[in-house]
Amino acid sequence: MDDAALLRYSRQLLLPAIDMDGQERLLASTVLILGLGGLGAPAALYLAGAGVGTLLLADDDPIDLSNLPRQVLYSEADLGEKKSIAAKARLAAQNHTLTLEALSLPYGDGAHGSRESGGPCARLHGPLRHSRRAQRGVPGHRDALDQRSCPPDRRAADGV
Repeated sequence: MDDAALLRYSRQLLLPAIDMDGQERLLASTVLILGLGGLGAPAALYLAGAGVGTLLLADDDPIDLSNLPRQVLYSEADLGEKKSIAAKARLAAQNHTLTLEALSLPYGDGAHGSRESGGPCARLHGPLRHSRRAQRGVPGHRDALDQRSCPPDRRAADGV
């Protein structure tokens, strides 16, 4: 970690549960966010602020005026823009050191795809697997997915 990163993350580095090792693991982590609405938008802000190194942002919906009161990632200037594109721009402005990828694909039933179809599940490196450790929010489990993030046929094939 360089001096700028040490300064940026200095408050969380003081926490015994995170310290230097935990922050390094966060910086090396990848998180796929399926849906950037009322829950996904603030989650993306907090993950970027915490220093999760790579965020994969998936939501093809356009930003609508009715989204603005509860989807704090967007502004009036973003109206009509795809949520994944606007989220990437906002998060890059917040933390330019992150790797951000806007996945412009639909989110909803059957939209997650599989490793073979090139959906967001295919974006994570290594085998797809469920991890209770990652679900509890413990940083550092690089390729963990919540089992709901991929379709049932992928969960069964990957032993989830």
